[in-house]
Amino acid sequence: RTYVACRPLDYSELPDLVLLRLADFLKEEDTTRLGMTCRRLRDLLPRFLVMRGEDFSVRGSGTGWGVVEPYFDGPRLPAGVKRLTVSVAGWKDQGWGNRKGELFVRLMRAPLQDSNASNQSAKKGDKKDEDRRSRWRQEGETQVAERRGFFGLAEHKETSARLEMDGRESVVAGARSGDWYRFMRRAGGGGGHRLIVRGFRAVATLTNSQCSLVV
Repeated sequence: RTYVACRPLDYSELPDLVLLRLADFLKEEDTTRLGMTCRRLRDLLPRFLVMRGEDFSVRGSGTGWGVVEPYFDGPRLPAGVKRLTVSVAGWKDQGWGNRKGELFVRLMRAPLQDSNASNQSAKKGDKKDEDRRSRWRQEGETQVAERRGFFGLAEHKETSARLEMDGRESVVAGARSGDWYRFMRRAGGGGGHRLIVRGFRAVATLTNSQCSLVV
């Protein structure tokens, strides 16, 4: 019996269409990591920024439709955005009465000086820039665009939901390096309202600029 030694497969030598097809079977995080292995793959494969929100159950406050409050801030964008996909494994309201529960997103921008500094730290993988997610920026920040109720209003029974936003949406078309997404929530006002969310995930498909993977 004869054994033939085979050299390890070099993915960078595969045709473009084969590589793109393989990427269809990978998670966004894995596709981004694969793209970091060599220049050709970096230029060919799509790059993603994956953002996850913590599960929560919050009571509503205020009157009428209620008070809008921050859910979480995503990290600084290392490039522009071609597509923003949001999904949730399950969400619902209090289970009775009027439906007012809502999730939405704002595209935020810092002052020019702050934005330029953050771009440099993002390229270097500076952890201090990642830690910004835990702080709400109050001074000088600008809301560039907003997309309200991307899943509509929460149902009385738990449902899953997913929405893909492309360049026709201002939160996608207006995004540039140094901006960030701020995800918002509203349970509803008037008493008794609650919003329950689990497994929230947002994936930004980035334009042609080198990406630092942040999850």
